Amino acid sequence: MRFIVPIVEGPGDETAAPVLMRRIIRERLGRYDVEVLRPKRAKDRGALVKRLEDFLGYAAITGG
Repeated sequence: MRFIVPIVEGPGDETAAPVLMRRIIRERLGRYDVEVLRPKRAKDRGALVKRLEDFLGYAAITGG
């Protein structure tokens, strides 16, 4: 199974992104072998750029 760990900005995105991604993956792409995991919150674009390696490491550990 494949995993996706979304990186989002705020609490609303944290709730909405996985639901939206699952719908797109299943309904539009017809894929059921991809699991969307709990998002990691970056707060803003600057934090994402500064901590990109941290987020990628988190995704690697979380996804197994």
